[in-house]
Amino acid sequence: MRERMAVVLLLAAALSLAGPAEALSVRGLPEWSLPLAERGLRAVWEQMPSEQADEGRVRLLRLVAERLFDGYSIGSVDILKGEPTVSFVALEPVRWKVALFAPDLSDPLDGWFDSDLEGIRASLALLLDGLPPAALSWCGRALEETVRDRIGECLPGWTSSLIFRSEEAEWTMEVRFAPQGTLLLAFDPHLVSTTLPVTLLRTDLKDNVLEGLEPLLGLPVAWLAHHRSRIESWIGEGLTDRRVVSRTAARVDVDFRPERISAVDVSVESRRYVLWAWASAYAGTADRYPEVGLHLGRRAQLFRWWEGELYYEGIVEMKDFELESRWGFRWSPWGDVWLGVETVYPGSLLWGCLSLGGRVGEPYFWGRFSEESDHNFGLGYRLTEFISLELHYDNGDEDRLSLRAIGNL
Repeated sequence: MRERMAVVLLLAAALSLAGPAEALSVRGLPEWSLPLAERGLRAVWEQMPSEQADEGRVRLLRLVAERLFDGYSIGSVDILKGEPTVSFVALEPVRWKVALFAPDLSDPLDGWFDSDLEGIRASLALLLDGLPPAALSWCGRALEETVRDRIGECLPGWTSSLIFRSEEAEWTMEVRFAPQGTLLLAFDPHLVSTTLPVTLLRTDLKDNVLEGLEPLLGLPVAWLAHHRSRIESWIGEGLTDRRVVSRTAARVDVDFRPERISAVDVSVESRRYVLWAWASAYAGTADRYPEVGLHLGRRAQLFRWWEGELYYEGIVEMKDFELESRWGFRWSPWGDVWLGVETVYPGSLLWGCLSLGGRVGEPYFWGRFSEESDHNFGLGYRLTEFISLELHYDNGDEDRLSLRAIGNL
C-alpha cells in the first residue's frame, strides 16, 4: 500500500512539473483510454534525469505502470531512438454485455428514442471489449466520458450514467439516461387559417393541441429539435380526426419551434369551403363607416397546381344597413396569389380582383377594378389571428386614403 501511495505521489508530482511533451506510445489498452495512460506515463518519463541509464528509467516506468494500471500486466517496455513504447496485457478477461434503460416516455416518443439508440448498443459493447473489470478503478471516468460522447451524438440533449454489475463470470454495464441542457417548459400555440374562422378552430382544436403537446414538457430542446419534423407530423395527424377538420377536408400544417417556451403554429386550410366573418372601422375619412362582412366560398382543384373558388360576399355598412352583395369566381395560380372576377349588386357592375398574401405576421395586398374605372385597394399587415391594419384607398371617396382596422372572427 505504501509503495502504491509513493507511486501515486510520484505521478502527481510528474504531472504538475511536466514540461514539453516527449514522444511515448502505449499499446494493448482500449483506444479511448490511451490518452489518459499516455499522459500519465509521459509525465513520469519526462521527469526522469536524461543522464540516467535507459535500464533504470525503464525499471521505474514499469513499476509505475504496474501499480497504477490495475487489470493489466506489462508485456514489455521498449525504447527506440529514445522513445519508449509500453505494451500492456489484459488480466482476467471477462464477458461484457450492455443494458440500456430508456427513460419513461409516452408513445410515440419512446419509439423515437429507441430508433435513436439503434446501433449504439453494439458501439458501446466495443468499448468494453477485452476490458478487465479491475481497470475501472483508473479508467472508469474516461469510460463514462466516452459513453457520454457517443450518447450525445445520437441523442442530443441527453446525458448518461453508468452502473457496473457482475454475475458469475459476466459483467454488465447499465446505461441510464437523463435530460440535460435547456428543457421545454411551456407552449405558445397559435391557430391560423385563411379559409375558416379562427374562433371556430380555437373552440374545437386548441385544447387538443395542448393536450397532444403535454408529453413533450420537460424534455430536452435539443432532442426535440432533432425530431422536429416527426413532432410536426404527429401533431398534425392528431388533429385530422377532429370534426371541423374532417368535415371541411382541411389540410393541417404544423410549425413547431423548439425553445424553452416553444411556439406552435397550426395552420388549418379547408380544401372545400371558405368561411370568413369580419368587422371593420375606418379612421381619417368622413366617407366610410363601420361595416361587417361575410364571405362564403366553395373551392375545387381545377388543375394540379390551380385551385378555384366560387363565392358570395355580403357587406353591410352600419350607417344605413344597406347590403352590398358580391358574386364571383377566383383562382390561385400559385401560393397566396388569387385572381378573380365578381359581379356587385346593386348595380350589376363587373369587377376584377387581385389579392396577395394574408397570413399572420405577413403583409398583404388586395385590389379591385371595375368596368367603369372605379378602383380601390388595401395594403396592410395581419398582426394576429384576429387583427389586421391596412392603408385603404378608394378613388370614389372624397378622402381617398384612410386607415382601416379589421377584426376577424
